Amino acid sequence: MILIDSSVLVAYALAQDTNHEKAVRIINSIVNGDFGEACTSNYIFAETVTVTLFKTKSVNMAAEVGEYIKDSTTILETDEFDFEAAWKLFKDQNAPKFSFIDCCIISLAKRYSIGEIATFDREFRKIRDIHTIDNK
Repeated sequence: MILIDSSVLVAYALAQDTNHEKAVRIINSIVNGDFGEACTSNYIFAETVTVTLFKTKSVNMAAEVGEYIKDSTTILETDEFDFEAAWKLFKDQNAPKFSFIDCCIISLAKRYSIGEIATFDREFRKIRDIHTIDNK
């Protein structure tokens, strides 16, 4: 199973994004089954749709991206357990490294034993037991 972060989803959706070509390669690999089942989270979904809306100023484009995510991935729900685990991780950081949503990703990855994350966020490389797929 691979969790897809908003950085990859937004770059995939927006041809003008500097990481668009990398994102296309990553998504193609995921679609080809190279990493097993694709998933994301409800928070990543919200972040992706919102960033797409702000970057494009198009509700239609943001909705199209949202529909693509809904149709092609499993959306994991961040429940109270994940929320509290993420909140603790967020508060216990020595220096700001991870956003709260990133902390939710870490919590979900641990809970569901997800070992791979498709992301352009380099901070995830520091997490033991998680391999980042960024298609350098």
